[in-house]
Amino acid sequence: MRAALGDAFQLESEMASGGMSRLFLASEASLDRKVVVKVLPPELTSEVSAARFRQEAGLLAKLQHPHILPILQIGSHEGLIYYIMPFVAGESLRHRLEKGERFEVEEAVRIVGEVADALGFAHACGVLHRDIKPENILLEGRHAVLADFGVARALEQLRTGERLTREGASVGTPLYMSPEQVAGEEIDGRADVYALAVVAYELLAGHPPFRGPSAQSVMAAHLTTPPLPLIDVRPEVPERVSSAVARALSKDAGDRYQTALDFRNALEGRRGAEDAAPRARWGGRWWAVASAVAAGVLGWIALSPGSATIDPLTLAALRTAADSGRIDEIAVLIDGAGVGVDDASVSDVVRAFTGSIRVDVTPAGAALEVKRVEPMQSFPERSYHALHAGGAAELLGGEYLIRAAAAGYQDRLLLAHVAQGSEVTVAIELLPAGAELDGKTRVTGGPSPVGDAVEAFLIGRTEVTNEQYMSFMSAGGYRDAALWPERMLLGDEEMGWSEAIQRLVDRTGLAGPRGWENGRFPPGRGEHPVTGVTWYEAGAYARWAEGELPPAAQWWRAAMADSARPYPWGAGGGAAHLRANLEGVDTAPAGAYVLGVSPFGVLDMAGNAREWLGDPATDDGRRRTAGGSWQEPLYTASPEWMTHVPPDHATDALGFRVLWRQEKPR
Repeated sequence: MRAALGDAFQLESEMASGGMSRLFLASEASLDRKVVVKVLPPELTSEVSAARFRQEAGLLAKLQHPHILPILQIGSHEGLIYYIMPFVAGESLRHRLEKGERFEVEEAVRIVGEVADALGFAHACGVLHRDIKPENILLEGRHAVLADFGVARALEQLRTGERLTREGASVGTPLYMSPEQVAGEEIDGRADVYALAVVAYELLAGHPPFRGPSAQSVMAAHLTTPPLPLIDVRPEVPERVSSAVARALSKDAGDRYQTALDFRNALEGRRGAEDAAPRARWGGRWWAVASAVAAGVLGWIALSPGSATIDPLTLAALRTAADSGRIDEIAVLIDGAGVGVDDASVSDVVRAFTGSIRVDVTPAGAALEVKRVEPMQSFPERSYHALHAGGAAELLGGEYLIRAAAAGYQDRLLLAHVAQGSEVTVAIELLPAGAELDGKTRVTGGPSPVGDAVEAFLIGRTEVTNEQYMSFMSAGGYRDAALWPERMLLGDEEMGWSEAIQRLVDRTGLAGPRGWENGRFPPGRGEHPVTGVTWYEAGAYARWAEGELPPAAQWWRAAMADSARPYPWGAGGGAAHLRANLEGVDTAPAGAYVLGVSPFGVLDMAGNAREWLGDPATDDGRRRTAGGSWQEPLYTASPEWMTHVPPDHATDALGFRVLWRQEKPR
């Protein structure tokens, strides 16, 4: 990096890095001022020429406004692309919130108004921000400065062929995403207005309008749940401000203020605030949802028990969807009407969109159920349908989640793709239930996406949970020296077990993970993955369970079989928030994200908690981790983003699972 900057800039130190970049503090020699150098990750830049990036990012660099942090320079060196920004000596809005500061109404309105002014200017230049949140609002003196206008996003759009400012909506941070972003629809400046309204609500109420145990639950709230009025949360908030924030949080973009400046004017009580009547709600996505619901209700009324017909309105909607090739809409209509694709009333309409699937399951006679994955937003609310083993079943083309179950055996999940006009065969083997194999998944031997081919092994179906770790502690795991290395590296000091174990304590000084208290995990979190444990603690648990921490070759074999795809579910990153707990708000119960299941039936191999691996240490003692976490962006779940960290590293986003080389009881 020093070579790239030459004599014009002098690197001083590395700053706390953002999720998609590394940040360096530097000095600009000619002007004697501090700057920040932001280096973008190679996996975003490898497919984009520096010249093309400069051309696209140049639009962002032209955003010169008092409340926008400008881009001073864009450059590249040996495959790395970077850009330089002024150094802001203040703090971010997030930092103030984390300190528990209470914002006075006047200050909150001023900050939000200044950001709205910046957004109004950017939108007029044809640029959306897409990721408004407190982390990207810097406070310099009394004034707000909006940062990170998406240079990394511009790179992603160059790689995927999207336009720079208008298309590709499903980006952002779940707490602040507009309903249309959650739905993956095309967005405009009103999505930024919505996100800014969430920030305004958080400043005034002390918390965002929508919270939940997972990113998925927060996103569902953005789509369906009305926020509690600010004036009810904090009575001293003026009615004018409460009403302005409520309108900016409207689910339908047409009901919001149509520009950021209109929102600012309404907050500040200025003349000129846009007062036009809200647009009709039933446009775009809302009409589609209403139509599907109406079709489902009509179908339920028309199809009395034993009926083999579908009501005329639903059939007409079905024909219209078929004529346009909208297969997901066909799926919703059929599911709502309660008929299968082989029903005589619809088979002639949908036959061109069907394929077949044959499932061979061991043991014979196991119960099989399937559920179509798309449309993914409504997946949790839809029902499974029975599937007969052995014979071929006709289904609409698309991705399906298969669930197999049998008495005395562990359930198994598997994703399968049904292609239109063809047949796919899948095989499922259920493992017996019982102490020997409970919670484990068998992975066959074969090539690994990382390292050499591996022999067959067993691996934990999910990350180790708090309840499971509690069993280890109750059994005296922290008192059994045989489970631990004789020497451990804590900080810069190497010490023996008896000394080191005294430092591996919870918040109250008792043995246990860093986030526990009084030797117990937080209430209600027994099924969440255990986090806040060092590599030594993870290894001690694995030995207690008569297993080991999985090496990278086995871990990635379990995640992806022998494919080169970037994620356990395949290559697509679309709707990843519904497949994996990435860019979330907290850990989720282990195994909650069933649509991220690996080819072997292993869950949470992407997101939730990043996981310790069992590979040998580096020369400086660091240990490998993999899989991304709830705190990290999607791309960190791919094999290229394994990291090496000190073995005493322990955070609320780092956990582990166990591998067994052979099947044997404990």
